[in-house]
Amino acid sequence: MRLLTTVMIFLVSSSTSQAVDLLGIEKALEFINTQKSVISSAQPAATSTTIPTKTEPEQSTQPFDYSVNLKSDGFGTQLFTGNFSQQGSMQFNPDYMIEVGDQIQVQLWGGFSFNSILTVDPQGNIFLPQIGPLKVLGIHNQNLQSVLETTVRRIFRANVYSYANLAAAQPVRIFVGGFVNRPGIYNGTSMDSLLFYLDQAGGIDAERGSFLDVQVKRGEQVRTTINLYDFLLKGRIPLVQLADGDVIFIPARQNALKVTGLVENAKSFEFKRKSSNWR
Repeated sequence: MRLLTTVMIFLVSSSTSQAVDLLGIEKALEFINTQKSVISSAQPAATSTTIPTKTEPEQSTQPFDYSVNLKSDGFGTQLFTGNFSQQGSMQFNPDYMIEVGDQIQVQLWGGFSFNSILTVDPQGNIFLPQIGPLKVLGIHNQNLQSVLETTVRRIFRANVYSYANLAAAQPVRIFVGGFVNRPGIYNGTSMDSLLFYLDQAGGIDAERGSFLDVQVKRGEQVRTTINLYDFLLKGRIPLVQLADGDVIFIPARQNALKVTGLVENAKSFEFKRKSSNWR
């Protein structure tokens, strides 16, 4: 229902100065305001509808249950209990080869002072003031100091001393695939061991994965193959320097033999060759 109220007020001014009935005007205005209040109360109040927003569920990485490995009868599964993945490499191998992205602390003192942490650029160089670019890509960590000293002496004949130290290895992302418990991409550094990344992936699948043929791939090329039984039985494991994008691949388990009864290691063992002597 719509109510239209019109009030017309005529103010007449003439030479005779007729008086305006101010009291009548005030009553008219009061009436208008009263009618507006009645109309507002008669109309339904505007309601705001809240449309629920769709929220994406938080994605959290569930920790792997390493008790699966401890309960398995596969020989070698006890390697992967989470201990290798708890902390990365803290010390640098002397044979470590400098890679792009590594950080090197350089100090010069004496006749010329300089102290900074430099990152190896894509060309494999670090840039030293007053000296220029220094090629360090592929240099062994143990030779880094001597390479810097030789370069400094070419520019400063005397009274300038130098020191170089590998401050941080290149951060890398490593693909772990094949027959592992939790395939994926895992973060670390180029100094971290193969066991560090395998442990993050939950270890090798005891029923399907091979402990004898662990492959490290770069592109289409297999860089090296590692037998983890050598580590378990002899304490030997090669130090493989990984680069960003490398793949740790676990192929299918080869042949298996299960040993039961009153023996020291009642486990399931993997072996490479079939033999007609087995009965």
